[in-house]
Amino acid sequence: MLKLAWLNINRNTHRTLITMTSVLVAVFFCIMLNSVHKGIWNSSINSMLKMTGGHVEIHKKEFVQSKSIDDIMTMNRAAIDSITLIPHVQGVFPCLESFVLISHSSGNTSKGVALVGVVPKAEKQRLGLVTKIIEGKGLTETNRGILIGKNLSGQMKIGVGDSVIIIGKGYHGTSAVGMLPILGILEIPVANIDKSTIFTNLEIAQELFGAHNGYSSIYIMADQTDNVDAIKRNIGKILPAEEYEITDWRTSLGDFIDYSDLTEALGFVIKFFLYLLVGSNILGTIIMQTNERKQEFSMMIALGISRKRLCLSLFYELIIIVMSSVLVASIISFIIVYYFSGHPITLSGESADILLKYSICPKITLAISKELFINQILMVLCICMAVIMYPISVIRHLKVDMCQNKL
Repeated sequence: MLKLAWLNINRNTHRTLITMTSVLVAVFFCIMLNSVHKGIWNSSINSMLKMTGGHVEIHKKEFVQSKSIDDIMTMNRAAIDSITLIPHVQGVFPCLESFVLISHSSGNTSKGVALVGVVPKAEKQRLGLVTKIIEGKGLTETNRGILIGKNLSGQMKIGVGDSVIIIGKGYHGTSAVGMLPILGILEIPVANIDKSTIFTNLEIAQELFGAHNGYSSIYIMADQTDNVDAIKRNIGKILPAEEYEITDWRTSLGDFIDYSDLTEALGFVIKFFLYLLVGSNILGTIIMQTNERKQEFSMMIALGISRKRLCLSLFYELIIIVMSSVLVASIISFIIVYYFSGHPITLSGESADILLKYSICPKITLAISKELFINQILMVLCICMAVIMYPISVIRHLKVDMCQNKL
């Protein structure tokens, strides 16, 4: 039967190419649509998390409720390095954050802000795509100073070169008092952060608050959101669960998750109509070819081939065509997805401005994963298995005498 199916495929190359093209286009667009959808979703999540935290956050349990400088965690460098080596971890970003009062000698304005100590080199990877320095220079491991938001600069009428007095509560009852110059002014797309946050070197913040090796939070970025649970499990093996609380991005972006459920529902509707179109396309092709071959089927049955063996031959024929088309479509789509997953399409103009306004990186990155290809291939194969029922039904109910009279 396999030999007969192969001969039928080669006997009419025009008919074979029509079916192969129909399946190939269907699989290609299914993979590309899902890759773009998942890529945009991952890009949106990553951009928002770069401003608000990370895929995984580590806190001391007491700090989650109190937000007090006295409840920060202390951790040596070896423990942080061991977290960095966990599979699928893209970056580890320790920080020290607490609220302080800042003022400037040239004016009477004082303001309560969040002072965030960060590792400059690491934060360039996290914040570099969603914030930009519009005046002055950035932080380095050696310079002493702060970065402030554009709105905060305007409110307090201070700029690059001015020095601000910082007063706050230090670690375990000490006083946090200091004077630091403004090194640069940031344009931050999140308004609340832009007008109420200042950034400095992590070591400067630890020195100011008197918290050596002290961290309020450790943020971890994953290569993909699907790997977050595995990262959390590995961190749990390193840090004792009774001391640390390990949360993921679903906790910090709860409202966004509700919105994503709506977009997932809309995406499901789009996919449903796409699969419906795919199924209709393949079914139409099969119906056309089955009607063209009725006399051929009738003659083969008259020559003694059982209907069961003829159905089996037709089944093998469609499987060979479908699998060949799926393989070619997967190879073509994999090349395109693989390239654009590493070389995202950069948007410009009004579209880019709108995305930046919502803290989303203005780039379209295609997602790549084995599930992306396996799921779409299985879906199209299921459609083809349903479609094959039509020619099988035609063969089982074919009246040989009527078809022979037409010859």
